[in-house]
Order: sequence, then C-alpha cells, then structure tokens
Amino acid sequence: MQINRTNYLITGATGFLGSNIIKKINNNFFKGKIYYTYREKKLILKKKNLIPIKLDFSIDSDLSKIKTFLSKIDVVIHCANLAHGKYKLELLRDINYNATLRLAIICKIFSVKKFIFLSTAKINMNYQNTYNNESSYKNNYSDDIYSKIKLETEEKLKKIFNFSNTKLYLLRPALIYGKNVKGNLKKLHKIVQLNLPLPFGLAKNKKTFCSIDNILNLIIEISLMDFKSGSFIVCDNFRYSLKEIICEISKKLGKKEKIFKINLNILKFLFYLLGKKEIYLSMFSEMKLLNCKLKRYSRVNYNKNLSNTKFL
Repeated sequence: MQINRTNYLITGATGFLGSNIIKKINNNFFKGKIYYTYREKKLILKKKNLIPIKLDFSIDSDLSKIKTFLSKIDVVIHCANLAHGKYKLELLRDINYNATLRLAIICKIFSVKKFIFLSTAKINMNYQNTYNNESSYKNNYSDDIYSKIKLETEEKLKKIFNFSNTKLYLLRPALIYGKNVKGNLKKLHKIVQLNLPLPFGLAKNKKTFCSIDNILNLIIEISLMDFKSGSFIVCDNFRYSLKEIICEISKKLGKKEKIFKINLNILKFLFYLLGKKEIYLSMFSEMKLLNCKLKRYSRVNYNKNLSNTKFL
C-alpha cells in the first residue's frame, strides 16, 4: 500500500462521518497531517498527526484561523453541517450555506487541490420514479429546506471553483449506516431492541442506503487518485426494505424479529393524520438510487452491505 503524505483539512470531524474519515486516513501508512475543526472541547481527538482547530462556522472572523495553515492543505473534506429539523432556518442556512461558501472562497484563494463537499442524495429522491440518478430531482425538494439549501450550496460551489486550480467533488450519499450511526437508524435500532411486535410485515418496498465503508473508501480514493471532478450519488449496490432492515438489526442483536402485517393504507392514514407524510414516504415508498456514474470512475466495488458492515 502506498504511503499517504497528503495534508487534510476535515471540518465537522467529531461527527459520525468526520470521525470515521479520520480513523480511515490515520493509519500506519499515513505520513501527512490532518487539521480538523471542532466545537466542543470534550470531542478533541488526541492522536499523532492530528491538529485540532476550534472553529465556529457561524462566526465570520473564526474562518480567518484557517488561513494560517491553508497553504499547506492538499484536500479539504467539508462535513460540517447542521441536521434539519433541529435548528432554526436562519442558523441552518448560515452554517450549511453561507459558511460553506466562505470556506470555499478561501480555499480557492490558496489553491487547495481538492474540495470534497458532503451533500445529500435527498436532492435526487423522487418518489414517483422507479430509479433516480444525478439528473433526477425530487418533485418536492423545494418543500424540504435541508435539501433545497444543499442544492443551492452545490450550485454556488460550482461557480466559485469554475476556472480555478481546485477540483470540486459533490458527494450525495444515501442514508449512511455503520457503527455509532445517529439519527433515524439509531432510533429504529432502539425500537427493535425493545423486542416489541412491529407492524411492518408488508413494508417490502426497496430503498437505497450507503455503508460507511463504501463512502470512506470513495473519499480516500478521491483524495489520493486522479479522480474526475463532479457530482456523484454514493450508495450501495444493494437495496433493502424496512422489513429486511429490521430483520438484520434483530439478527445482529441476537433476537428473533417480531413483525406482523397491517394494511399499509391504514398506516398511511395514521401517518398523514398526524402530519407525518414525509416520514411515511421515507419509510414505505420505493427510493432507488443509481450509482452508475460513480462506478464509471471509481475502483470501489460498493458491495459492502448490511450483512457485512458493523451496523451500530
């Protein structure tokens, strides 16, 4: 295996994806440096080659801190991001859009070689299509503030790095799973752990997900290889239904799955009545993404899946 002497800046490095990226890079073959940003002191990573930078992306002046070392950086991996539904729109837009663009402009000035932006495959989710690729846009993405901001950020980043020395990579991962995952998959894991009967026996519609191993391998490949720039959906080759996911979680927990059948129209009525239309669609609709474009340029096989990835 080749020695990696690349210098990285990883933002949001103490989150689920960012922390896994650092673990993947910082192995016995890594001889470069990793500068990473953090907000909470308790999350500082104290390991060889790691250089922490306390940074609040909501404060303009804070970004000036990275100017002191940016000329040494080869690859920026921008993971810093606020999850939708937890923050006010103003703060969400300031961190996910404005701060990203401010960082990009500084990176362009210092001619950083590669800028990897972690976006979302929700941009391409169209519940009315059988399959979705990079050019498929979700019919109602404008109603999803998070996806809308991500798409606007992508478009602006293209303009910033156009005719520059920096290669731009817009990665749109499907819902990522892996050890210590957070969000809805963690909630589902807790529900299954209770070993209660669940009414998802008819939830057989397939959905696309992304193993943490697959996206990590892609990021390493992009950072070290002469990889074509552009926007890419990142996902597994396999698709899973909600029922299959519950069965897999139960299996890993050493429990027998308890699933019973209930008419989906009844569940739909209940979800819609409670104003949870988006949750119903995400759980029970077909959501199939294609990674064909990515596989034209990537050597990663994307065969990591639920059964051979540490789930939680």
